[in-house]
Amino acid sequence: NGEQAIGIVYLWGMLTTSVNESMRQPLRANQDLVSIGVLHLIQALTAAKKETSSRLWLVTSGVHTIEEQDRTTALSQAARWGLGRVIVYEHQNLHCTLIDLDTTPSEECLGTLFREIWSDEEADEVALRGDRRYVARLTRHALLHGQGQAEALFRSDGTYLITGGLGGVGLRTAQWMVEQGARHLVLMGRRGGTEEAEATLQAMRETGAAVRVLKGDVAREEQLANALVTIRREMPPLRGVFHCAVVLDDSTLLQLNRERFLGVMPPKVDGAWNLHRQTLDEPLDYFVLFSSAASLIGSPGQGNYAAASAFMDMLAYYRRQQGYPALCINWGRWGEVGQAMKENRGERLDFRGFASMKPKEGLAILRSLLHQSPPQVGVMSFNLPKWSQFYPNLTRSSLFAHLLEEPGAQQENRAGGPLLTSEMLAELDDELRQQTLMQYLSDQIARVLGHTSLKLDAHQQLNRLGIDSLMSVELKNRIGSDLNVVIPVTAFLQDVTFEQLITQILEQI
Repeated sequence: NGEQAIGIVYLWGMLTTSVNESMRQPLRANQDLVSIGVLHLIQALTAAKKETSSRLWLVTSGVHTIEEQDRTTALSQAARWGLGRVIVYEHQNLHCTLIDLDTTPSEECLGTLFREIWSDEEADEVALRGDRRYVARLTRHALLHGQGQAEALFRSDGTYLITGGLGGVGLRTAQWMVEQGARHLVLMGRRGGTEEAEATLQAMRETGAAVRVLKGDVAREEQLANALVTIRREMPPLRGVFHCAVVLDDSTLLQLNRERFLGVMPPKVDGAWNLHRQTLDEPLDYFVLFSSAASLIGSPGQGNYAAASAFMDMLAYYRRQQGYPALCINWGRWGEVGQAMKENRGERLDFRGFASMKPKEGLAILRSLLHQSPPQVGVMSFNLPKWSQFYPNLTRSSLFAHLLEEPGAQQENRAGGPLLTSEMLAELDDELRQQTLMQYLSDQIARVLGHTSLKLDAHQQLNRLGIDSLMSVELKNRIGSDLNVVIPVTAFLQDVTFEQLITQILEQI
């Protein structure tokens, strides 16, 4: 009727079926409802230029365990939480809120959902149980140093399976396990090892460890089954699983299609579910899932990967509820090895406050976590005040509220506040306003490009400066937050000149 939408409540994922061990691919069959529909919705809102006038609520049921009687039954819906945490970065104007309801929502719970939406509260992540409301907060986790440190982690008469074992993180984990006393390892991967990997394998074998490489795809049920048959026939009992397999295909949500979005799912989702189903009768001490910080705090440009990792996060809780061992670690960046070190991504993330950790540091933490074994822990070197300078809406995020209340964080946030506001510009005459805005925009573009300063000609095309899609998201968010204007991501990726960008902003002030 020509009326403008003020809010969109996405409920389709609640039509998915609950998982059980008879299901071979619990997420893939439901993915169109859970994530692809949301992806297409975001793209349609952007194309229709409705982002600024709409708000988005993504609703699930039975994903999180909040109260004692809660059970994680909606593993297939978990991916939406990873995706939603990326929407917060890439489409901050939508103010995306994630809401989880009871497994079987009562009329009382649905009434609470209505009131939550109608109140237009600022919280990012909410769980509703009956008439009770819970809001998610990230908090620091203190390791209990010394607890059980003298105990051996690995049995000399047990076998340990590492999937993705020939990748950088998997191989370094295998080395550490041998150093910690593991004598029988199976490294499973889709491809053979490099010359460097072969040298590492040989060095491990020279210590007396039996290290076997089995070629296979953990996401393919029959290939994993064959590997497990080999272990049962020829090796000591399987005592631990470390799932490190990963595929990346980073891009913003506007650039992803269905094929690319689903392309990263098999290792994290199908692989983890296959490992769960096929090892239920094994005497496991450990079932460790190497997840990502992307699904815990969000990561722009990794909506597909965050969605896949969120499935593993909830699988850990699901297993614990059934009495099986499980530990999910949302790793930040490992230095020296791993996917995040490729294509200069590491240097860029360092600059933004998401630093790498040395493998030996990560593995020392892994040792402590194997002794304490909570279901899910994030391990990362993360400077939130510095990170939020590129994503300023996070300073208002309920998820980060506790971390932002820390004294050091408050001081750094004040230092990283806006250098220019629309109110400041409005007080200037036309000529000075244009000059001031030009300098501000030059400084912002220089910062995302990693330069100390930048002098731009009025006719300079912005897409010729080396600005990629993630940088354009950062610029859109920073400028939008400081000046209270809306700049499309495409302004930095298409044939828009510096002068045209200035005009777009001044017309909104």
